[in-house]
Amino acid sequence: MIYEVVKEHHKTNKNPLKLSVGDQITFKARVSGPEVYERWVYCLHEVSGLEGWVPEQLIYKYKDYEGVMMRSYSANELEVDIGDKFQVLEVLNGWVWGKLISSGEMGWLPKQCLEDFIE
Repeated sequence: MIYEVVKEHHKTNKNPLKLSVGDQITFKARVSGPEVYERWVYCLHEVSGLEGWVPEQLIYKYKDYEGVMMRSYSANELEVDIGDKFQVLEVLNGWVWGKLISSGEMGWLPKQCLEDFIE
């Protein structure tokens, strides 16, 4: 479904984390509570040295602070302005993954950036 952006958003990381199935990661932080990162884990990918937030549902945890990716993932966030059009492809933990219609770029947005978005 395509939605209109009602709140601008800026990238929080200019070099986003990209992970593949089977990549091993180390957990650095976890958020609990009604925050924008609920059910997200801040991880380090030691091979690339990159860090970023990863939805916990995509991680198989095999030790207290270590896990392996169960599917590919990109932490790319989009830069959007009010009035932009966005196609939602997936919803996870208060964020939406999809495509910015004007450029075709794929990435994440907080769901509150979209008009009348209901999960």
